[in-house]
Amino acid sequence: MKLSFFLAASLAVAACGAQAQDRIVAPSPSSRAAVDLFASAGAAAPVRQAAVAELGLPLTIQESKNSFHRVAVGGQDHWIKGVQVRILRGAEGGCATQRVDSQPTIATPGVGQNACK
Repeated sequence: MKLSFFLAASLAVAACGAQAQDRIVAPSPSSRAAVDLFASAGAAAPVRQAAVAELGLPLTIQESKNSFHRVAVGGQDHWIKGVQVRILRGAEGGCATQRVDSQPTIATPGVGQNACK
């Protein structure tokens, strides 16, 4: 019973971390003055161009598809090509707070056995 509860709690924590949203933080390259806005992911031609100042960075990415990212610009949803922007991706690491059979149940990959104390 305790083990199944612990596993369920661990999965719930992992799911919460997976829901962290990525954000568009800058144009790429940084000298870009405007970004193309598309009506749909994969559209051949942009609906319009928006000045970087108009975007109101950072923008929360609502959905990603075919290297395009859906964001809200000026209260309307648009798609932006991933190659035209820099994205800050959320990532978190942590150390196990509970041990089962002397092995960490949650840890940051690659930190080594002495990193979490």
